[in-house]
Amino acid sequence: MRPVLGVAAALSAEARLFPGWRDPGPGVLRLRDDLALTVTGVGRERSLAGAMRLLADGAQALVSFGFAAGLAPRLPAGTLVAPRLVVAQDGAILRSDDRLRAALCGHAIPEAVADGPIAEAPGPLWDAEAKRALRARSDAIAADMESAALARAAAARGVPFAVLRAVVDPAERAIPACAQSALGSEGNIHAGALFLALARRPWELAALIRLARDYAAACRALRPAAAALCAPARGSP
Repeated sequence: MRPVLGVAAALSAEARLFPGWRDPGPGVLRLRDDLALTVTGVGRERSLAGAMRLLADGAQALVSFGFAAGLAPRLPAGTLVAPRLVVAQDGAILRSDDRLRAALCGHAIPEAVADGPIAEAPGPLWDAEAKRALRARSDAIAADMESAALARAAAARGVPFAVLRAVVDPAERAIPACAQSALGSEGNIHAGALFLALARRPWELAALIRLARDYAAACRALRPAAAALCAPARGSP
């Protein structure tokens, strides 16, 4: 029997990229006997709680899957990031498992996977200045708020860990204020609040359209990898 791979996505929008996804609530969905998926919510504490759910469900390896903010200049939206190193807020360096990372890269387009550290962000990186500051501290090429916590949970349990993320907002991009104000506590955009905010700030429409295009590029990059993870293993019936 193959070991169970536990995949943690911060957002339901990331989990929906997996074929067969249905919302299990605050639980774990078994997409296959050897593939479990949970939506953690945004941030370190929620990520850690999600890791504990996956491990309790029998996961023998953990993967942080989803979106990331770009930190390195000229790293376009839709770039896949599979880092060997995760730089935590406290400066700790957490290493991904080489074999698991290689397997994840094999499910993507190899030449499209960027190699460089990913940093733990203390909160949303709303503008280019915040991204430059985090890059200066960490020398990372991308950032998220969940991977470091997942890596610590894996290390504590002695199981392999890896990351596969796609850049949504490149380093030079700012998140428009109308999108910021419509962002819910779970990291999802509320359409009604967005339309109201945009009505008050119509000059942000172009930036919002660009953000939507960047989001679509990130989804296109991640979807084939999600589908490949769900596909039956070679030799399976």
